[in-house]
Amino acid sequence: MSGVSNGDNSAPASVAAEGQRSSAKRQDLGKIKKKLEDCIASEDYYQAQQLCLSLYKRWKRKDATKAYDVLVFGTKMLLERGDVTAGTELATTLVRGYLDTKAECSMENLARIEEVIDAYFSTPGAGEKEGEEVLKAAVVSCENFVALSAKWLRSKERRKEASALYEKLGRYTFTYLGDKYASRALTHTMTGNNLTNLVSIMAAIVKRARPDEEDLIVAKVVLRFLNFRGQVA
Repeated sequence: MSGVSNGDNSAPASVAAEGQRSSAKRQDLGKIKKKLEDCIASEDYYQAQQLCLSLYKRWKRKDATKAYDVLVFGTKMLLERGDVTAGTELATTLVRGYLDTKAECSMENLARIEEVIDAYFSTPGAGEKEGEEVLKAAVVSCENFVALSAKWLRSKERRKEASALYEKLGRYTFTYLGDKYASRALTHTMTGNNLTNLVSIMAAIVKRARPDEEDLIVAKVVLRFLNFRGQVA
């Protein structure tokens, strides 16, 4: 009977221990976030970046989840304040960490990638003419980030998820940068192989064109898509 009693008690004890660990992790991340916010508030972006990199190196073997989360915290904070260079270094470190450790394509790991892509298009000036230069830099950096993320996903035979990242990049590029970057947006959408988004972008371009240009635009996009698919087939 004593053996049964000990077995019954082990599960609650294990759950309690896990709860304590999760609570401690949340507290640690809360303290780190506060330190980062202090650095950002004083506009010491370099110090914020270095703090994230230091903590990542310290924790990446002991607690990879916490290490990756710190990078995402830092990336989002820096990008949201327009420091594309510092934010991109943290974002790149995140994906290189996935590649180096052959990290699994879990929902948690993929969600971090999605968060970073969203953050790139939260830079100051998103949708505003005066912030166009910052946003252009963010788009170029995001393109490199997506390419590296897609490399990780393809190494895990997750081509569908890799395509979805390009689809999102194409949609965001056209939404925030508009007609001047329509060609770039179309390329990303074609890589994502999402015909619905491709038609939506093409329709938006046609709508803004002169009536006599509509047929030519449609023909060019269709031929470009067929040529693109032929090259990657």
